[in-house]
Parts: sequence; structure tokens; C-alpha cells
Amino acid sequence: MARIAAATSDGISVNVHFGKALFFRIYEIYEDHYEFLEVRDVIAACQHTRTHSQTDFDAVAALLHDCDAIFVQKIGQSAADYLIRKQIRVFEVNAEIEPLLNQIITDQLFSQRKITRSTKIGDLLDHPELTEILSDIGMTCFCCPSARNETVEEAAAVHGIDPDELIYLLNQKL
Repeated sequence: MARIAAATSDGISVNVHFGKALFFRIYEIYEDHYEFLEVRDVIAACQHTRTHSQTDFDAVAALLHDCDAIFVQKIGQSAADYLIRKQIRVFEVNAEIEPLLNQIITDQLFSQRKITRSTKIGDLLDHPELTEILSDIGMTCFCCPSARNETVEEAAAVHGIDPDELIYLLNQKL
């Protein structure tokens, strides 16, 4: 099960820039169906200025804190990075919501296999696509017994890597 937010002006399409969204439709995604939960009103994070307010970003992130992902028509890189650090996945799409939700279910985009800070490195070693990511960022000591029992958070700290960014990368490949 996953919870997602869709930025929409009409309730039919994902058609709003993240910073201009006045509300988000919230859906619960299950293995074989989805349910509409509610509409959450927000104050637009971009108030027609060239600068962004950290307070506005914080307010939107707090409102969406229980969402696994957000679907928007467009989002700036700094806003996307901010949400990713908050463990909210970001997707830019221009689509009708109902077909999008059905595609998410078909593709199992939010399968139950989710890597967290407490996932053991040893549990990742059965997935070559994940060990490739770990190798690419300098985590090559898979054979060490102590490394296999480290959590993703502990391994990230040892290697000076942001654990949330590592988790995001790993979950993208899983």
C-alpha cells in the first residue's frame, strides 16, 4: 500500500506545477485497486516571486508527510530535492489521474519491497542492480561480515553519504 498526492486544478488530470498547487488529491494505492481519500488544501509554495520560501516548502511537506510520492506537471529542482530528502518521491507527469493510477498498479510502482534506513546491506546483495549502485558510490566491502549486518543508514554514515539520497536511489532500482 502506498499513499500518493496528485497536483490538479480539476480533479481529472495532473496539470499543476508543484509551486502553484492550491490543493492535492490524495489516493491510497493497493496491489489491485486504488481509493480516493481526500483533498488537501495548501498555500501555493511559489508566490509569483523568483525566490522560494522555506516556510512554504515546510508547510507543503508537512501536509504531505504521509505520502510516499507526489505527481505534478512540473517541479523545480530545488523543490524536488527538498521533497526527496523528506522521503517523498517526485514524478513529473502530464496525464489524467485515473489512467495514471491504473498504470501505477499495473507497473507495481509501489510494491511492498521498500528499502528503509533499517534495511540490512546483506539483504540488498541478492539484487545485482542494487549492488551496482552500492559499488558506484564506493561501497565495495560486501564480503565483510560486519558490512553485511550494517543497516543502510549505518553504511551511508561510514561512507559519508546522505542516507535518504541512497535510499531513494536504491528504491528507484528495486
